[in-house]
Amino acid sequence: MSSDDRESDRTLLSSNRLADTEWSDVPTDPDPRRHLDYELRDWELLTISRDSDQVVFLPESEELLRDEAFVLAERGDLCSLDDNR
Repeated sequence: MSSDDRESDRTLLSSNRLADTEWSDVPTDPDPRRHLDYELRDWELLTISRDSDQVVFLPESEELLRDEAFVLAERGDLCSLDDNR
């Protein structure tokens, strides 16, 4: 890792309010938005082909799609977060 990379990492960490958070201060079941700075996004699930077990998630936002945001997964790797909390 170069010194530029380390400086970039420090800049990212200092801009993220979680960088100064002690994990012991975060609730056991944190609120994704308030405690972890997550932003919920709408994604579309598409099956790649009829005989394939692969799926692709594409963001509904064209801006994110232009940023090459997508997820490719095997259907067996998916689970319901409601069932696995």
